[in-house]
Amino acid sequence: MTIDTLRGNAAATARMRSIGRRRRHDKTVGLHLLCGLLLASPPLCAEQARIPMGFHPDFLRQLLIDQVYTDAEQTARVWDDGKECNSLVLSNPRVAAENGRLRITSDGAARVGTAAAGHCLTLMEWSGSLEVIEEPVIGAAGDVLEFKIVDSHLVDAAGGERSAAGKLWDWVKAYVHPRLADFRVDLKPTLQQIRELVPTLFPGENQAPADALVRSLTLTGAAVEEGQLVVVLAFELPPESTPAPARAEAPLTPGELAQWSANLDQWDAFLTESVMQAAADSELSEIRFELLAVLLDARSRIVTLLSEPTTGGREPVRELFIETWDRLATLLRSISASLPPRSALRYLTFVSAGDAVGAIDALAPQLGLELSTDGLRRMARMLSPEIDLDTLRYRHEVDPRLRRLFQFGPPLPVPDEPPPEDQSWWWPLRPAWAGEKAERALAVRLNRWIPTTKELPDYLRLVRDLLDQSAADTLQGGRLDNAYQGLFRDLVLATAWQESCWRQFIRKGKEIKPMMSSSGSVGIMQINQRVWRGFYEVQALRSDIGYNAIAGSEILLHYLVDYALKKNEHRETGRVDNLARATYAMYNGGPSHMRRYRKKGTAASLKKIDSAFWKKYRSVQSGNDLAVAECFGLSQPVASPPTKPRQKAPDTGPAKPTPLQPPRSSGTANPGKASAG
Repeated sequence: MTIDTLRGNAAATARMRSIGRRRRHDKTVGLHLLCGLLLASPPLCAEQARIPMGFHPDFLRQLLIDQVYTDAEQTARVWDDGKECNSLVLSNPRVAAENGRLRITSDGAARVGTAAAGHCLTLMEWSGSLEVIEEPVIGAAGDVLEFKIVDSHLVDAAGGERSAAGKLWDWVKAYVHPRLADFRVDLKPTLQQIRELVPTLFPGENQAPADALVRSLTLTGAAVEEGQLVVVLAFELPPESTPAPARAEAPLTPGELAQWSANLDQWDAFLTESVMQAAADSELSEIRFELLAVLLDARSRIVTLLSEPTTGGREPVRELFIETWDRLATLLRSISASLPPRSALRYLTFVSAGDAVGAIDALAPQLGLELSTDGLRRMARMLSPEIDLDTLRYRHEVDPRLRRLFQFGPPLPVPDEPPPEDQSWWWPLRPAWAGEKAERALAVRLNRWIPTTKELPDYLRLVRDLLDQSAADTLQGGRLDNAYQGLFRDLVLATAWQESCWRQFIRKGKEIKPMMSSSGSVGIMQINQRVWRGFYEVQALRSDIGYNAIAGSEILLHYLVDYALKKNEHRETGRVDNLARATYAMYNGGPSHMRRYRKKGTAASLKKIDSAFWKKYRSVQSGNDLAVAECFGLSQPVASPPTKPRQKAPDTGPAKPTPLQPPRSSGTANPGKASAG
């Protein structure tokens, strides 16, 4: 199945879904007022939220094989006299959703004969196909989807319904229909899991209405629409209570801020595990990178939320859920279409549960929905029943699975512990590093060096060599076509200039500290520790300029190859250099920012950031990369040497540094905004 097919099916499902997650003023589709029809007492009138579950024909085909075509080699021996004289064998079932019904087509082979003297005298042999037209119906118990046969016939191999086929069908129809009637979709487990989930999402005082809500959950209809089977789950919402008068929210207390952070951590852990499970189940790299985009954008949003929690008026996990769910659910539906039935149904249950949460949030805000730790864990188990709860813990350690699933390769080697602040004792031993890779030697030399004005030319040339080597090492994996490798090198240097003015460390008082933004972006490439949690070793990002440079180069390559190039940003705009602009925009704000540099309506602060980057990139591209010295207050750029030895670190180290005046801003307009997003 192609990516375009999956996207088309997902889009069809999305169009049919309830818009229950929209706010109360926009609920004209998928929500029905049933006053006077379902309830005897108008004052108790409740709204019914409808949650469609879409079943792709591929899922139904596999389920049909599991339930009906259970004989040898996935066949259905629907008629057999036990004497090898009379039989009808069906194989290779296909399912199509069209004209409001399901059409099941199977290859067929039949033999009709009579036993005589211990032998079978064959009267007729037939081959062709069986076509059965079915309509979906909800079973009497209200939790099983069954299928009613409304038409069926045999077709000869030549394609016509010949008299022989018609006569044979008259004989065997009574055997075939009961066998096909065993086909069903049991949704009891789905309903039960949603019923168990919903009560965990409400504070104690709202348990009674939550219990009433889950008791009302049922299947209310089934139809074949837009290329798939759609089953509607519905539940009745309690009457809307009178909202409390609006009041100004007080600033969050330190305890509330800590709870904010803990709640966001739990959502991050839940989303990360869900995305990794889905990526492991998907064979399409495009789907995997879209999943990663959902995760990175959500993490970037977490960074923004944590930078502005001024009042207690919002519940951050609820807000993130609303922002993230539609994108994630669409991808999960696409993945489910190619999975075995049991796994596919887990996915659809997970998605339906999330849809129900969104509908409750939109239509019954008075219930005070809270996506609690227990609720998120229950949802995670829907997708992965065997999940170890420890994997849902927020951790900073590098996760090799995360890197492998999204083609980042094995974890980067973590350098040795940095030397102590007083470097005088170890610097004479510098030759001990002579055999290491060039960038390692450069990193050891540059770590904790705060250059004086006199040292600045040497410092910047060494940093340029380090960045060049980091870009070259990152390209060794062969993921980037040679035509774009020069662009990538310039992109790495310009990004480091924009983010940090080529600094890993700054002096604070008498201490040397890693350069860190208010949002937690760190080092020469300003890699955000929350956004890239699990991909990189946090302490190494802080303490080692070489590790930070390689990590930033990896991230840039990922955005360039897996998004900007794959989405043909250069062809859409007619300029190859726009690949660099799009890549940096994602590096600064997340995958959803790819086109912001050319979109109308982009915030002025973001336009300022992109303009500053573009100026730096053009300077690097023209060979004037050492103009980065302007950050440090020098009126003229540092002159480049006649030759640029990029692969070999110089043999001597810097003198003990004395501080420069603080460098001017790198041009990043919003220091609280997550870089490397």
